[in-house]
Amino acid sequence: MVATITGTYNPEVRKVAKELSELPGVLEVYTYTNPPHGRTGGRMAMDLRVAPWFQKSNAEQKGHGDDIVSYIETNHERLGIGYMIWFNRWIEYPGMIAATSGNAWVNYEPFRVKWVGPSADLNTTRHEDHIHIQILTGYRYSPPNGQPPTFGEKSDEEKVRIIDEYFREKNYYPWIEYEPVGATILDVCRNETGSDPLWLSTGCSLVEQESGGKNIFGCDYGAGSLIRG
Repeated sequence: MVATITGTYNPEVRKVAKELSELPGVLEVYTYTNPPHGRTGGRMAMDLRVAPWFQKSNAEQKGHGDDIVSYIETNHERLGIGYMIWFNRWIEYPGMIAATSGNAWVNYEPFRVKWVGPSADLNTTRHEDHIHIQILTGYRYSPPNGQPPTFGEKSDEEKVRIIDEYFREKNYYPWIEYEPVGATILDVCRNETGSDPLWLSTGCSLVEQESGGKNIFGCDYGAGSLIRG
């Protein structure tokens, strides 16, 4: 079963999330805009949940977590990993060495106490229910050998093309000329919807419902339901 990807994300983080979501044992990949401890770089971070939140992983779940961590360790350069936290241990890699000598696991407890996050639950703050990874700012995703360049994620250009082709073909309200709207929908969903941006598919559905993708005064009766009078 492929894990759910939730939260908000940087486009390159989304590609890493897609790859890691397919690893055995990952229940959820949560990516977010704001860093949990008030530090910078939140848009480049994610949590890989392997157990219910606030519950310490059992033996099977911890085994999955250890395997996931091993995979990330092996691929950390390709995935652009800056640091990783799992079971109250922490490892930093070149490019983001801030508090340790790097390239070695250290005890996370002193940093856990110092960097208090939004949760007071020890199982979560010790990262015993999830693996936390931070990706280097400016990173550009590199897929595994033999995989498509975006690991299943379409490029922004392709997304825009698909949206515009769809609305052109539907041609709601044919007496109104279609003006390309795909790039605008993509930009609004990603950058202008607050701390929890819309999925692109949801944004397109709302536009279709409201105006059929045309530059008209919308209605709430559904695309194509307006009768020209």
